[in-house]
Amino acid sequence: MPRVVGCDDVEAPDRIIVDLEPHEQLNWADVCAAARHLLDRLADLGHSSFAMLSG
Repeated sequence: MPRVVGCDDVEAPDRIIVDLEPHEQLNWADVCAAARHLLDRLADLGHSSFAMLSG
């Protein structure tokens, strides 16, 4: 499995990338709600996060 690590120590990564791939029956509002939920839970854990659109 490929790894994306932005630091010298692969056992202590400094980021995680979550790719939201919506089911065809979900709409954009559902994807946004899931992303907001994820950002809020990460904030609850004390992690900084941001959304990035691609593709």
